[in-house]
Amino acid sequence: NTIYVAGSKGYICKSIDGGLTFNLCTSAPMLPSFYLGSPVVQDCWSIHFITPLAGVVGMQNNFMMTSDGGVTWNPCCGGNGIEQSSPGFPNPGRIYGIHVDVTSQIVVCTGQNIIARTTNAGTNFSLVYTWAGNNGTHLTWETDLRLWAMGIKGERIRSIDGGITWTILNAYSLAGPSH
Repeated sequence: NTIYVAGSKGYICKSIDGGLTFNLCTSAPMLPSFYLGSPVVQDCWSIHFITPLAGVVGMQNNFMMTSDGGVTWNPCCGGNGIEQSSPGFPNPGRIYGIHVDVTSQIVVCTGQNIIARTTNAGTNFSLVYTWAGNNGTHLTWETDLRLWAMGIKGERIRSIDGGITWTILNAYSLAGPSH
C-alpha cells in the first residue's frame, strides 16, 4: 500500500493507503542540492522503491538513494555525475528509468544516452548499453533479473541477467514507434 511519486524540484510524495491520498514527504524539496557546477535541487525523472524504506530516484546524470523511506537521501558518486565515476565514462543524460535490487547495491540507470549499472550502490559504474540516436526513455522490470528498456524510436531491449547484458528485441528506426 506504500507508493512514492517523484516530480520537479526534488519534491516527493508518499501514499500509505494504496494511492487514495498522497502527502508531500516534506514542505521543502526532499532531495538535497548538489551537482551541475553549483548546488541546485534537481528534477526527478524516475523513482523506484524495492521496499517501503529502500528506494532510488533518477535525476540529471545521477541518482540518490534512501534507506529510511525518504527521510534522508544520499547522492551517488559523492554528488558528482555518473560520468565522473571513471575516466572516459559517457554522460548518461537524464535518468528516465531506474531499478534498485533487493540488496540496494545493484542499480540499473536508463539514461537518454546510455544504460549504466552499479554493483556497489553508485561508487563505480559499468556501461552496459549505448542507445542508438540517444533515444533511451524507459525502464521496467519483472524481477531483479528480468528488465526491459525502451527508446523513442522503436528501440526495445531486454536483460535476463539483472542488466549485465542486453538483447535487442526491436532495433532503432527513425520511423519507429515511440514507446
